[in-house]
Order: sequence, then C-alpha cells, then structure tokens
Amino acid sequence: MKIAVASGDGVSMSQHIGQSTGFIIFEVEGKEIKSSEWRAARQDWLCPCPPLSPAGIISDCKIVLCGGMGSGAAQSVIEQGLEPVTIRTCGDAREILSGYLNGKLEATPSVKCRYQAL
Repeated sequence: MKIAVASGDGVSMSQHIGQSTGFIIFEVEGKEIKSSEWRAARQDWLCPCPPLSPAGIISDCKIVLCGGMGSGAAQSVIEQGLEPVTIRTCGDAREILSGYLNGKLEATPSVKCRYQAL
C-alpha cells in the first residue's frame, strides 16, 4: 500500500497540507516501510484551503497524511478515493508514519483549518 505524506521539504511532515510543496510517497507492507520517493506538487494550490489539486501525483495512494487539513481539501481527498488522516505533530515524516502504523500516534478525528471560518 502507498501512503502520501504532505511535506514542504521532502523530509518532514507538513503541519498543514496547504504548506506542502509535494508528497513523500511511502510503500508500506503491514507495519513496515519498504521504500519512499518524492513527488513535487503544483505550486498554485496554497491556503486558504482550495480543493486539493495534485490528484494525479497521489492517485496510486490509499492514505494522505498531514498535520492539518481543511474540510475542502479533505472532501477533495475523499472524492479521489483516498483517506485523509491528520496527526497533530511535526517532525520526520518516516518517524511519524512509523509511529502511526505501529499505533503509537493517533489520528485527529476531525479536520480543521485556521483559514476557514468556523
């Protein structure tokens, strides 16, 4: 299974999907990370939370993981058949994904964006 982790630098997970410049794509088998690759995103989708536009570069993934995501981006991810997962932490993307896969980090149940009116 492939998991896309939003990133601004190709190493750490973005605190918000709108701050990403691309995705680190991890190939996962069970709870083990087998490989990773970097895929750059288009630069015309910055917050305030427009629909997620780089559909083609993550269409082979099952999950999109990031620190935060607005409801518009989450809906776009869902419409593409992907599962949006937010984890309120920051740091090395590989370590965060490993913690998530091994049950050490929990996903945030709701998606919120500071740029959206509540």
